[in-house]
Amino acid sequence: MTHSLIRFDPFAGLDTLRRELFDDGTLVIHAERHEREEDRKKTYVLHESSSSFYRRVDLPEQADSQSIKATFRNGVLKVAVPLKGLTPPTKIAIETGSTD
Repeated sequence: MTHSLIRFDPFAGLDTLRRELFDDGTLVIHAERHEREEDRKKTYVLHESSSSFYRRVDLPEQADSQSIKATFRNGVLKVAVPLKGLTPPTKIAIETGSTD
């Protein structure tokens, strides 16, 4: 009788769950920052810090998700989400009546 061992991966289903939760129409921004500073004069002084950022934004139905552009300059993240197929607004003239 032969036995085979299968390694259990607790994170195997996370990718599927991520796809189900964050489907089309959602913009997810996730960033991490790690800093490390050493004092060269004193070998025992070490400063480490890390921070993370997470935002989830639901996009409108008119968002063109294939044309989203993102830039990062001087510490500022700019995300441009163009809208597709918008019809121009209709102008309606308002008539004024005389008061009797």
